[in-house]
Formats: sequence, structure tokens, C-alpha cells
Amino acid sequence: MNALTNTYNYNDLSSLNKITQLGNENQDAALKEVAKQFESMFIKMMLKSMRDANAVFEEGNPLNTNESKFYRQMHDDQLALSMSKGKGVGLADSIYRQMKQEFNVGENETRRQVNEAIRQFNGVTQKPSSDIEKDLDSVKENKLRPSIDTKDDIKSSSPGLRVDQQKQSGFSTPQEFVQTLWPIAQKVGKDMGVEPKAILAQAALETGWGKHLIHHSGGQNSFNLFGIKADRRWGGESAEVSTLEYRQGQPRTEMARFRVYDSYESSMRDYSQFVSQSERYQDAVSNGQSIKHYSEGLQKGGYATDPFYAQKIQRIAHGDVLNSAIQLAGLDID
Repeated sequence: MNALTNTYNYNDLSSLNKITQLGNENQDAALKEVAKQFESMFIKMMLKSMRDANAVFEEGNPLNTNESKFYRQMHDDQLALSMSKGKGVGLADSIYRQMKQEFNVGENETRRQVNEAIRQFNGVTQKPSSDIEKDLDSVKENKLRPSIDTKDDIKSSSPGLRVDQQKQSGFSTPQEFVQTLWPIAQKVGKDMGVEPKAILAQAALETGWGKHLIHHSGGQNSFNLFGIKADRRWGGESAEVSTLEYRQGQPRTEMARFRVYDSYESSMRDYSQFVSQSERYQDAVSNGQSIKHYSEGLQKGGYATDPFYAQKIQRIAHGDVLNSAIQLAGLDID
């Protein structure tokens, strides 16, 4: 915070640049400084109103010159900045809380991502943080839908989901998502030597618990659970959609082509090959029984541009939503 000492100097024209630099290191601290700057603006407006109210009494005063008004204005500007330093007058705290809620700065990023996914399932774009625990508890209270009778659609003797049996619009609840995909994640995880919770948590993160699957322009489901792009190695169909990428730590929307599958099991099988056969993810696969090490290995290998990708996977894998859904469905966790 010593670097921001001059932020409270009215003559320092580079003070805002220092806040920008702080934002690259500590967004929460920078947001507090911005709130103090806004508070100083309100104080400045208040002082100006007080000066204007007393202007009528200054008429005819020989000391009321343009020069004195100029220096008095400078004094008021510096006074406004100084008053906003420290605890200020209380406005900065309110402004900080409002901006923090608006921009989600300072929250545990992984918890925010899970909470956002929960809100999307309830059809709500924003919800106060006080309702988060209610969302988590609702997973435990909801009854799971009956399981779907499945048959294999790919070259495997194990049961899978036929294309005509799978939802084209995705999943309506996290429970349905877990109940349908957990058995497949177990099979794929066993083949890979990876903890299935890590696999399913990653799929939940990539698709918003199956609610935001990639679709063709005609609306057909791509069954792409892991956001794997259709590069030159891919010989199948693809779907072009907008995607959120992080460039130099900043989120931006880009257009990209993604692989299209004929079933969720095909998606997981391709994911298994994609990760297992890539040298970039060998560290992740070799530590696959550890959710922490596996997710960190994926991030280190460049699976996603999100700087909090590994933490989000860990949060979901260990969170109430996934584990409660597995428990309530009576699914085998071995």
C-alpha cells in the first residue's frame, strides 16, 4: 500500500495508474482504492455545495479574489482526498461492497464458479450470496429421476446411452447430470487410471452441469462434455460457437470450432485418448488418483486458459453438489 501514498496527493497525476498497476497484483485491494476515489469525488461535491451556499456572504469581501478561489479549490480537492483516506466518511465501504458484488472481485474464484452454475440451473442470472447454502441444500432435498435403461452405441461391451435416448437439450439438474454420466466416468477413469470424480467435475465445469452443452446451429447436441476443440487432428463433425478465453489474464469472447460426438460415452472415450496420448498431460495422468494433482497437471499442460481452472475442478469434485448427487442416487463410488 506504500506505493499508493501519492494517491492522496492532489498534484500526483499518475495516481490512477498506480491503482491500475495494483489491480494486476491484487484486484481486491485495487477495488478498495477505487472506492476511496469515488468517495473523494462525493466529498468534493459536498464541499463545493457548501462553498456555493456561502458565496452570497462573500460578496464585497476584499479577500474574495480569483486567486483565493483558485487556491481554495485546490485545498478542497486535497481535503476531499485526505478525508477519504483510512476509514473516510463511510461511503467507500458501501461503494466497495457494491462493486465487489457486481464484478465478483475478491471472492474465492472456485466457489463463485460453482455458485454461478447453480444459479443457472435455477434460471437466475444473479443471486445474493446468502442464498448459496440454500442452493446446495436443495440438491440434497430433490428426488433423483429414475435411471435410464442404456445400451452401448460404440464398440464396447459395456452399457452406454443410445443417441436417440440422450437429451438433445442437455440436462435439467445436476442430479440428472451425475446420475447419467457417473457410470461412464467410472469406466473411463478406470481405463485412464484417473479418479472419476475429477473427470466428472471437469465435465461439470466445462458444461455448467450439462446445461450449457455445445450445439450445432440447427440445435443438435454435440455431446461434447470437455470443450475439446476440432483441430486438424479431428476428422469428424464440428460445431462453431463463441467461447470464453483468457488472454493475459483477461477474459474475452472468441469463435472456435469444437468436436461433435454421437453420444456422451463417445465424448468421454475421446477425452480419455486426448489426454492420455498427449505429452502435455502425462504429469496429470501419472498422478490421476489425486484430484488436486490431476487438475493441476491439466492446467499446467495448458488444457484451459482460465488461471483458476484447477481450483474450480477441485472445488466441484469435493463439493456438496457432486457428492450429494452421487450419494442420493445410490451410485457405486468404488
